[in-house]
Amino acid sequence: MLAATRRLIGRHGIEGATFDLITQEAGVGRGTIHWAYGSKERLLLELLKADGAARFDALRAAVAPATSAEEVGDALAAQVTGFLEDELGVHVLLQELGSVALREPEIGKALATRRVEWSELFAQLLEAKAAEGVIELPGEPAMLATLLTAFGHGLATNALLDPDCEVEPMIESARECVLRVLEPANDSNAG
Repeated sequence: MLAATRRLIGRHGIEGATFDLITQEAGVGRGTIHWAYGSKERLLLELLKADGAARFDALRAAVAPATSAEEVGDALAAQVTGFLEDELGVHVLLQELGSVALREPEIGKALATRRVEWSELFAQLLEAKAAEGVIELPGEPAMLATLLTAFGHGLATNALLDPDCEVEPMIESARECVLRVLEPANDSNAG
């Protein structure tokens, strides 16, 4: 049901992805969706949670084996590239749910909770790499994780909205910026 909802959101937006269309796309009865999720808002939040968990698992798998700041930068760049290659529904969901959250406090609270959870998990990854001496954290880990996430989302939004955007050079420039922030100071030249 989640995959069907994601596809429909990509084609029709949140409002256009009705329960009737979701049941047709997923091949299930309307009662099944109501039983599993209760409401469309809960379905959307569960989709967001599932997509976030999958994205975080991919991030952890990419960053965990990194033994240098360069490898961390490569892993983060690959995550942004992968995010760009996701189904359009993932991006529409994030953008439209953000707008809904501004009007509906319950959705806003749930969305904020998801973002805080993401930042905390990402911060733990960054802290682990810093403890290994792979990167240097120039500030508080959760704030840095939030900033890097916003940076990645901004890059993705720009790439999706600008048909002339040259994605590869943009991602490489972003990678270089992140490396300048995370790369440990070179102490081998200290006299």
